[in-house]
Formats: sequence, structure tokens, C-alpha cells
Amino acid sequence: MKKLILSAILTFTTLVLATDVVNDETYYKHQTKKTQIIFTKEHLPFAKRADVLTDQIHNRYEKSFNWELDETLYIGLLSHNNQIPNGYSTQFPINRQINYIGGSQHIDYFCSTSWLDTLLYHESAHNYQFNVKANGFSRFLHYVFGNGNFLLPIPMSVPNVMENLFMVEGNAVLNESWHGNGGRLYSGRFKAQTILQAKAGKITPQNVYNTTLNFPYGETYYITGGFYNLYMAQKYGIDNLNKYFHQHSKLFIWPQLTNHSMRKVTGISFEDSLKDFTELYASKKLVKAGGNRFLGSQYYYDINSDEDELYFITNESGVSKPQLNIIDKKSLKIKKEKGSWIGGKVVKKDKDYYTIGYNYTSAFHIHQGLYDSDASILDSTKSKIVQGYLSTNKPVFFDAKSSYTQPNLFVGDKFFRQVNSSVHIDKNNNLYYFIQNGKKRTLYKNNTALFSYLGFYGIVSDVDKNGNIYFIANSENGSSLYRYSDNKVTRAHEADNILGAKLIDGNRVVLSAVGEDEYYYTLDTLKTINNLPFNTTL
Repeated sequence: MKKLILSAILTFTTLVLATDVVNDETYYKHQTKKTQIIFTKEHLPFAKRADVLTDQIHNRYEKSFNWELDETLYIGLLSHNNQIPNGYSTQFPINRQINYIGGSQHIDYFCSTSWLDTLLYHESAHNYQFNVKANGFSRFLHYVFGNGNFLLPIPMSVPNVMENLFMVEGNAVLNESWHGNGGRLYSGRFKAQTILQAKAGKITPQNVYNTTLNFPYGETYYITGGFYNLYMAQKYGIDNLNKYFHQHSKLFIWPQLTNHSMRKVTGISFEDSLKDFTELYASKKLVKAGGNRFLGSQYYYDINSDEDELYFITNESGVSKPQLNIIDKKSLKIKKEKGSWIGGKVVKKDKDYYTIGYNYTSAFHIHQGLYDSDASILDSTKSKIVQGYLSTNKPVFFDAKSSYTQPNLFVGDKFFRQVNSSVHIDKNNNLYYFIQNGKKRTLYKNNTALFSYLGFYGIVSDVDKNGNIYFIANSENGSSLYRYSDNKVTRAHEADNILGAKLIDGNRVVLSAVGEDEYYYTLDTLKTINNLPFNTTL
């Protein structure tokens, strides 16, 4: 029966059954010279995309990292039973990467067109970073024991696994961002965060070598590390910077000499170049959002609203449970509700509050959907990344199962279109969102294109009673609020650290912003400044 199914629906000529996984789907594999792609039947279109893209990645990364993988790269495209917005790469016990399907939940965060492409670019960079062995001893150990099967106190067979995460993740963020798919280096939010960390004197060797329990926590490796790698690539060339890992892998006895390896490939030590990078970013001009600051959070959760209220999650200490904040628009009084909230954007349905998230819904399955204050899923939202509800109670959502590449937007049970940002719904059931076409980003109202600009970063925030549309986009050194009105775009605030905005009335707005030590929420007034979104070119 399986052979009949395969012959009817699958077109890969080298496809064979991989395994039946208990409590999951049947997996198949497609073998090429350098790669084996492992996937389920429903992910065949995505496996074909991965097949084409990984050939291009191998050709480019082999030259850039100066290394040809010494083992097959196994790429797992996990089934819809694992709706996690993440992925990982490892050399243990084999050279592989695992890519999960759930990235549409964070489409604004990653600032990219395709989630699957982002995973393949990012995780494959890790595979090259770790697989490289520019010394005979490590190659001998690999010949005898394979990758990761011979561990001493120092893993001499795969020395780069000892490298600090600031270089490892920062370099992978760099490599996710130069293929024409966008990436976090195009995000004004993260540029502002990096500038603020530099101005606060927090980008030091001690903070980047070591794991710290300080804001912005693990994002230091990805975001600050990404912008450091961008700085170095712009100054010394991306291929030179990628070859850092080839050089570093020569240190099989004590692979901790980051300064030595960086000096060999660029002529400057890591710590000296980090100091130069920090001074450059600290010198950049950035205007912070002021106004009446009333709440802070160690983790960022976007604001949502309806005609009467604003609602959003905060986590004030970083170790306490998140709490729900409900603000009455007329009185501006804040009601706080504690619970076992899953951190995410809040969606209101029938006077109840839920957060967009993912969690175990059984011992074996992880689903995206709306979760209540007890971290229990609303059953009707399983596998739906709900953006909100129409006045008819129809859900507007991304279908998690089919959104491996880009978010597939549904209204009720009908497919609407493929989009590239979160969706705002106004009181008249109009939908507002962005669509990406190459480097051009276009603002839409329902099916009507309104305005385009160059860039990958754009999030619709709110719509006022006159139909003016407010959205977040890049400023020169960060992220700001813009207004589309009468076929014209103006800047609606002078600050460069704005991440979200919700209107209180015609002149007042609640802003979410990134600071040096926390995210914060502030009440301020709107402005009109003749600026367009800044075109970030890398």
C-alpha cells in the first residue's frame, strides 16, 4: 500500500521509506550526494524546496567557510505534530539539523520572507561552523570514531563546539540575512536594541563570553552577536569572517583562543574589534520614547486592543510568572491578572483573554493555538495562529500545518492569501498586513495595495476612526511609528526604539519600546514628521 501511495503522489526518484515514528507520522527520505532530507508526506512541497536550496547553500558555504562537509548533512523537516517556532543543528551523533514548522507565529520577529529558508540558511551555517576540522588530528579522530562519538574533556574531534555562542549564533544570524530573504539584521527593533546596549556599556568581553542573567538574556548572542558579525563582514568581507571557523578549528588542544583566531583572519583581535564595534554603535544617534512610562517587562509581548481596552502580557522580574494587563481606554486604569500565561500576544474572544503560543497538548504532540490563563489550549484553535476575530466571530488565522514557508492566511474556513506580517483587524472587519515581493514591502487593506517601500521590516499597529493606518518600520538607527493617510506616509513619532503602538484617542498613543534594561510601555502624544521608512541596505 505504501508503494502505491508513493508512486501516486511523490516525484523524488530516490525517495524511500525512512521509518514509522510512534505517535507521529510516517517519514520518508530523499538522498542526494551531500544531503539526506527526511520529511512526512504532507511536507513533500517543502522537501522539494529544501532540496533545491541546500544545493545552493552547499555551493556557497563550501567556498565561504573553506570546508566541504565530511559527512552527509541530514535535514529533518518535522511533522505538524511538532509546531515549534525553532530549529537546531548538531554534530552529535551525526551531522544534522532539525527544522520545526511553527515560525509563522514569529513572522514579525524574524523579519524574513520564508521561515523554511531562514531555518536552512541559519542552521546550515551551524553545520559548517561545527563540522570543519582544519587539523590532521581531528580528521584522524573523525576517520576512526566519526563525529561526536569520541569525547574527551575537550572534544578534539569537533573543536568548534567549544566556541562561544556570541560568535556561533551571531555568525548564523549574519548568514541568514544576506540571501535576499530578509533576516533579523534588517529589523529596526534589533538595531535599536544593539545601539542601546552599546550606549549602556554592556557589550563587553565578559558579557559576550559568558552566559549572563541580565537583559536581554540569550538575545545577546543572536542580536548583538549578529550586528557584530555584520560590522566585521562589512569591514573585512563575509568570506574572511566565515573562514574564522576554519582557522579556529586548528586549535584542537585548547579551542578557546578567540582573540588569536580573529587576528589570524582579520588582522585584529576579537576583543579589540568588539571594542571598535561598541564605540561605533554607541556613537549612533537614537531618540528614546518618553511620555508617561507606566509598565516594564523583561521579555517583549506586543500590545493588542479593541474599542474599549488595551491588553498585553508583561514579565516584570524575568523570573516571576507573566501577568495580563488590561487598560481601560477611557479611565486609563490598569487591571492586572496573574496566572500561568504562556508569553505571547493577547487575543480577546467572547470577553475572554488568550495568548498566542504553543505547548504540549498531549504527551507526544505540541500545538500552536490560543492558550488561557491555565496554559490550556482553546480546542477550536489547534494548529491555528489566530490573529483575531471578525464581528461575525469568524477567526482570522495562519494555518500552522501549511505555513512552513510563508503564513497562509485564512478567514473562517476559507483561504485568503499568503502574507508576510501579522494581521490587524479593524472594527469594520477590514484586514491590514504586509506582503513581501523581493526587497519591496507593500501595505495592504484587504486585497488592495496601498503603499510600498524598500525593506523587510513592517508591522501594522492600529487604524484610527478616520481610516489612517499606523505601522512600525525602520528609522535610520532603529524602529519608529509611521502613519499612512490620504495616500501619503509621514512619521508619527520621533523615537527610534518603538516596537508597537495602540491608539487611545485621536492624539494619544500607548507605545511599547525597548530600553537598556527592559522593554517598557509609555503613554505619549502623536506627532507629524515628514520622514519615510528608512531603507536598510546591507
